Amino acid sequence: MEAVISIAEKNKMYARIVARVWTEADFAEQFFADPKGVLQKQYGFVSPREQRIVALQNTSQTFN
Repeated sequence: MEAVISIAEKNKMYARIVARVWTEADFAEQFFADPKGVLQKQYGFVSPREQRIVALQNTSQTFN
């Protein structure tokens, strides 16, 4: 049975990930290349196999 986490816990996890992306270039490169794999391996976040997770990065042309 998969663990259920609260919305507050999930938001804290997302905030930690964003902070790491901003401060750790190697982590950011890995995360943007394979966000689902990073979430699973480093944070224990498991999603259905068919679910696609995409990480988008802001640019001068695009704001996400």
